[in-house]
Amino acid sequence: MRDIIILVAVYLVAAVLAIVGILGLLKHHTPATKKPIQEKVSSEDMLYGWGKEEEEKRR
Repeated sequence: MRDIIILVAVYLVAAVLAIVGILGLLKHHTPATKKPIQEKVSSEDMLYGWGKEEEEKRR
């Protein structure tokens, strides 16, 4: 009987610690804020080799 009381006490302590941890995480959780877009990148900037003609003209 004493073993069962110890086992139940351990599970109760673990459950209380888990609840406190989850509530702490939920309390301190902040929603993700969107970072402002500093500069838009055009699709031409992403294309490989775009602008090579201009670079060659400058040389």
